[in-house]
Amino acid sequence: MHALTAAHRTLAFGTVVRVRSLVNGREVKVRINDRGPFSRMRIIDLSRAAAAELGMLSLGIKDVLLLAADASAPPSVPEPLVPSAPEVPVFSPG
Repeated sequence: MHALTAAHRTLAFGTVVRVRSLVNGREVKVRINDRGPFSRMRIIDLSRAAAAELGMLSLGIKDVLLLAADASAPPSVPEPLVPSAPEVPVFSPG
């Protein structure tokens, strides 16, 4: 509760991620130390200390962005892994 930690469904314990508030742009690094959230509408549960660092204590559920902890530059748009298929006309009866 008092450490900069978070819960995530799939990231390995000990993984460090940056969490950026999309409300105010503040960032904090947190270490994953628990499983959750179990609500599919949320991607991460922050400790009280992490929420305070982001200025989100009284806000409850808000939009955030997860980033690699060592990424200093904004992520670039990745190339598609598979070339896009040609468009196929859609048939709608009626």
